Amino acid sequence: MDKFRMKSKPSTTVDAFRLGIEYAPDWFEQATKSKKVWAVCYGDEPSVDIVTPDGIIHVEFSDYIIRYEVGSLDACKMEYFYEIYESENYKEN
Repeated sequence: MDKFRMKSKPSTTVDAFRLGIEYAPDWFEQATKSKKVWAVCYGDEPSVDIVTPDGIIHVEFSDYIIRYEVGSLDACKMEYFYEIYESENYKEN
């Protein structure tokens, strides 16, 4: 799991990981225990439902699960993630 910043708001950082691809971080395990995340399996690949400020959303295998600085959760499809976010370690030339 890495820290990322929004390209449009560099001061906004998030924690993120890919469901089923990367190990779930401690904050995700805590969200599961507090019932902000629950497993929903459709087929062989893992999927979850998460509580976001906008309601409950379904997150599929390889989607990014995002935790904002304030602790709220969200998700983003892999194909859009790097259009919105960049690694904190990334520097443009």
